[in-house]
Amino acid sequence: MNEIYKRIKQRREELGLSQDELAIRLGYKNRSSIHKIEMGVNDIPQSKIRDFARALNTDELFLLGLEKEKTEKGYSYYTKERQDIINSLNELTIEELAYIKETIQRIKK
Repeated sequence: MNEIYKRIKQRREELGLSQDELAIRLGYKNRSSIHKIEMGVNDIPQSKIRDFARALNTDELFLLGLEKEKTEKGYSYYTKERQDIINSLNELTIEELAYIKETIQRIKK
């Protein structure tokens, strides 16, 4: 759950919700649980991710660190790690890209 706690806090703040308000939306007794989740102290059970997404008016993909990318076929989802690789590829020379392309073609065979 790659930094899900940061996304929860970010989204809560975007909505202008207090930790108390989010706790109420999720059925927690007080803000302490939300505080511990946002600090990364407490993990979120996978079964609660949907509840957090609904309470924060977002989707599970955002909380999990997946983002939408518009493609010719619609939308696809990719991780931040994939985006980092794409950004790195954009910094390579034509020769370096050609080498990588040849290597990928050999691997696929």
